[in-house]
Amino acid sequence: MSDVPNDPDALRADIEQTRRDLGDTVEQLAHKADVPGRVKDSVHDGVEAVRDTAAEVADRTGDLAGQVADTTREVAGQVEDRASRLADQVGETAHVVVDRTQQIAGEIADRAVRAVESLPPTVRERARQPVVLAAAGAVVLIAVVWLVRGRRS
Repeated sequence: MSDVPNDPDALRADIEQTRRDLGDTVEQLAHKADVPGRVKDSVHDGVEAVRDTAAEVADRTGDLAGQVADTTREVAGQVEDRASRLADQVGETAHVVVDRTQQIAGEIADRAVRAVESLPPTVRERARQPVVLAAAGAVVLIAVVWLVRGRRS
């Protein structure tokens, strides 16, 4: 008993400290013995963890939905720009086709006139009527193409 203090105040303080330590030990033992309470606490902690995870997933899903919407708008703008450029290219190509068609029609009409002029006079008179009609048709075709092209520009 050499560890026991001789001073009454020190002895009281030592007893008080021992009571506190004993009280803490009893609380710890009571907590360990309270299995239903520990299960309830564990379930409560698990429910809170699930709620927190659900809230994080909801936030992330909202963020992703916003990103998808932004990306969709961006892609739609790119598609619109590309479609506009393609439409311009098609318009330019159509003008080239119309110009080339007019050129070919003119060449065909010139050949037809030369072919008729190279015929003997008697045959030329008989052939002139269909050639004149063909030339007139070519001129009408050129005029129609020209008008259509003018309206699209």
